[in-house]
Amino acid sequence: MGIEIACCLALDLVRQGLFAVTVDRNRGRWFELVWNKATERLCMRTPSKAQRSSF
Repeated sequence: MGIEIACCLALDLVRQGLFAVTVDRNRGRWFELVWNKATERLCMRTPSKAQRSSF
């Protein structure tokens, strides 16, 4: 049972290290990328006011 705990601890430390190097370094950047992509797709789907008034 001790080896399993050691493996879990090691994997968790690796996970924390990767997270600190990638996501924490650019705080908010990932949210901005996802938000921009989602709004870009939404804007492409919904017609603008000018397009709606031409019907």
